[in-house]
Amino acid sequence: MKLLRHVVILSIGLAGASSKHLLSIDQPSYAPPTSEQAQVYGDFLEQFSKVRFGFLADRTFYFERARIKKNAPCLKGLRFSLEDPPAPTLHSLDSSVLRGRSIPVVNEQEELAILSKRDANRTSDDGGLTGNSGTANDLGIMALSEITFDKSHNYALLRYVILCGSHCNSGSTLVLERVDSKWRVVRPACNVSINEASPRP
Repeated sequence: MKLLRHVVILSIGLAGASSKHLLSIDQPSYAPPTSEQAQVYGDFLEQFSKVRFGFLADRTFYFERARIKKNAPCLKGLRFSLEDPPAPTLHSLDSSVLRGRSIPVVNEQEELAILSKRDANRTSDDGGLTGNSGTANDLGIMALSEITFDKSHNYALLRYVILCGSHCNSGSTLVLERVDSKWRVVRPACNVSINEASPRP
């Protein structure tokens, strides 16, 4: 009887540990970006400030290296590792990367609510949407990927996605170069996507 009780307790303990392990895989934790990463995000958003997005997602998403061909023109002469790291880290973003621009930073629940509302409130035949400020043609929610640096840390790969509805999105993978202490997009896009089923992994 005692042996049976020990077996049951051990089984419950192992099941609990297994559940915790699965939970940690399914729900990654988000750390603040490093100062270098924050500068890349901030410089990118500053350069793209004329793009009228109404919100910024408060978390990054995995950068999928498989999206880029090894001989892609955007990578010519650069040394990037296109192998996925064994345990990629995700990061949280806050208003500091916006450098004073009055754009709300939204979490996952807020994002879902915004996209559902946009699905129901299309305001023009060409797909214009009412955004945060109530103006038409606000493109939606900007979401940013993790950053991949080249070996010299003078170039960085970044993917952005603009979410304009539950099934409405556009995105691109870009190479940024450190130019006079600022990160700038100076090469043609590695790829462009429109209305993908899963724009973020």
